[in-house]
Amino acid sequence: MPRSTRPAAGCMGVVVDTTSMEAFTNSILLFWRRNGQKFPTWAVAARIMFAMTPNSASAERVFSLLKAMFGDARASSLSDLIEDSLMLKFNKAKRKAEKEMMEQAAGPN
Repeated sequence: MPRSTRPAAGCMGVVVDTTSMEAFTNSILLFWRRNGQKFPTWAVAARIMFAMTPNSASAERVFSLLKAMFGDARASSLSDLIEDSLMLKFNKAKRKAEKEMMEQAAGPN
């Protein structure tokens, strides 16, 4: 059941239509069209945020790495263990890359 149109909390009595995602988006865009000159800094920030495309690629990479490291059998590992393991794996790769860079900079022996 769709929610009704209701005022957004703390938005100077502006009515935000929450009956659909399209209606909600149009309400927010209309607010900035009407009030952008009153809040120029916030309007710029809103434009930047609205221009970003949301995706979950980075989160999916982390979960893929976790699955590769722990598999299904260790799904109940403690968050501290997971965090520590990720840090070790990240730092190991970083140290390896730094070592290779130093060797290249030193040139042939």
